[in-house]
Amino acid sequence: GCLIQDMPNGYSKVTWVEHAEYDDRGVHRLYRSLLNSGMAFGAQRWLATLQRQCECLAILIATANVPRDPTAIPTPNGRRSMLRLAQRMTDNFCAGVSASTVHTWNKLSGNID
Repeated sequence: GCLIQDMPNGYSKVTWVEHAEYDDRGVHRLYRSLLNSGMAFGAQRWLATLQRQCECLAILIATANVPRDPTAIPTPNGRRSMLRLAQRMTDNFCAGVSASTVHTWNKLSGNID
């Protein structure tokens, strides 16, 4: 969880409370060091996720005053569509690399270059 406390200087003090329990016998040896480091369920990962969410919201809230950047998407609908595409790509990637029985990996045969 997250505790946010207003400070007298106008800043906020953020305290992360973490509690995670997992059976390490079921964790593949490739991932044990990641879990033991605290990075897998840690506050750094939470903060990175929150930062990405804030960036997505900022893009959605942005008005049509897009800078004169020829690579920028000028309309709110276009930006929303691009964020949906990015989310679908992320979901598909995560589903592909996870150890799910629903999303199985296909073994390729032959010489793949």
